[in-house]
Amino acid sequence: MSKNLRAVLECVWTGLFAVVFTGLISGIWAGLLITNLKLTPALHWAVVPMGLVLWAAWSFLGGQWGFSRSKAARAAYLRAGPLPTPAMLWAITAGLLGIVALA
Repeated sequence: MSKNLRAVLECVWTGLFAVVFTGLISGIWAGLLITNLKLTPALHWAVVPMGLVLWAAWSFLGGQWGFSRSKAARAAYLRAGPLPTPAMLWAITAGLLGIVALA
């Protein structure tokens, strides 16, 4: 297989994986949210299990567990690290102001 074809196939596979993975995570959130609203709309308990789902997804994508054949590639592709403190404070401020503007 040529180098170019392999690169194209890898891009297609990565895009397909991203769409399916995002759909799966979104479906879990939708199920939790609907169940939360039907059972106890005053108590927002769905946030806690969704946080666990997101932590598990991030750990999987980071190569901490899952298929051993792709651990190294997943860890290399997930290059995100902690933000510098000033950037994080600006991001939190912008997020909070966005929520206030929507409210």
